[in-house]
Amino acid sequence: FSSELSNCLIQQTATGRAGYEAKAFLSYGRVIALWRLTHVGSDGERLFLEGTAGAGTLVLQGNEMDDGVSYLVRLTYTATGSDRLTQRWERSADGGSTWDQLAEFELTRH
Repeated sequence: FSSELSNCLIQQTATGRAGYEAKAFLSYGRVIALWRLTHVGSDGERLFLEGTAGAGTLVLQGNEMDDGVSYLVRLTYTATGSDRLTQRWERSADGGSTWDQLAEFELTRH
């Protein structure tokens, strides 16, 4: 990941199997005191999440449709060092009562 604009904009790039690529832009709005993430994948997927930070974590949530089913998505960033983060993707089919972990990544600042 990389940060710009006094750490109010963070860009993340990811690659995967079969040529998959994704970019995410995480920005902080001081007036509304919210972080907002826009995630765009080369498969056409777009995801919009928002949330707040506190005690070394940033938790973002939003909604997505997958095969006609609506899910609540939660993305949690946890600081693990001055230039390192753990990113955990989860989703819920029951409005947040239970969560299934989809993936977890270690990120390093470039």
